[in-house]
Amino acid sequence: MDAYKESFYPETLFGGFSNHDGTVAFYTRVNALAQPSFIVVDVGCGRGEHADDTVGFRRGLRCLKGKVARVIGVDIELTGRSNS
Repeated sequence: MDAYKESFYPETLFGGFSNHDGTVAFYTRVNALAQPSFIVVDVGCGRGEHADDTVGFRRGLRCLKGKVARVIGVDIELTGRSNS
């Protein structure tokens, strides 16, 4: 898979991500808009698997802790039981 990625997206050799990486594009915009006084609600935040991202730049973009006043993560976990 890496050889395929490198042949079609040679820029991945320099930083580990391509010019078409939607995660980088989205979180670059989020970081540009974020202010230290903001409270951010991350809907569909997941379980933190982004912490295992091997591309440090992309991992840093996704972490808003310390960049805004507060980050609130909201997600559901399908456990097969009702919470009613």
